[in-house]
Amino acid sequence: MLYIVIILFLLFSGVLAVVAFENFTTQVQISLFAWQSPDLPLGLLLLLVFVLGAVLLYLVSAASAWQDWHELRRLRQRIGELEIAMNQQPTVPTPQGVQEAQVLQGTPEVQGTQPIQPMQPVQPPQSPPIVPMPGMPTKPDISDMPTQH
Repeated sequence: MLYIVIILFLLFSGVLAVVAFENFTTQVQISLFAWQSPDLPLGLLLLLVFVLGAVLLYLVSAASAWQDWHELRRLRQRIGELEIAMNQQPTVPTPQGVQEAQVLQGTPEVQGTQPIQPMQPVQPPQSPPIVPMPGMPTKPDISDMPTQH
């Protein structure tokens, strides 16, 4: 995508340069309400308008980037505050964490605590039996059987 933008920019700039160079001998006068400019080369006016448009585009995009930069800075500060608050909260031990803590402390007989039984894996529920719809034949249809060809 970047290469396409660069190629289009170079192509447009080249066309603008050719048009401006070819029109440097043509003199024009700009009128704005009651004000009139002195005679200026048309090629120079084309280049000035192109540069003015680029500067205005840069200013608008810089203002937008400045707003985005402030928003990112505010969000990063909020993330930092939330991380600090999360680190200050006590953690609730999971059954696996309790068992690991018990192993680290020693045997349960020495400490006088009951051993924690390891959790059994949960079995997935069994699928219900297949019940045919009312009116459907219970025997397999002959058209469903493979052939011996």
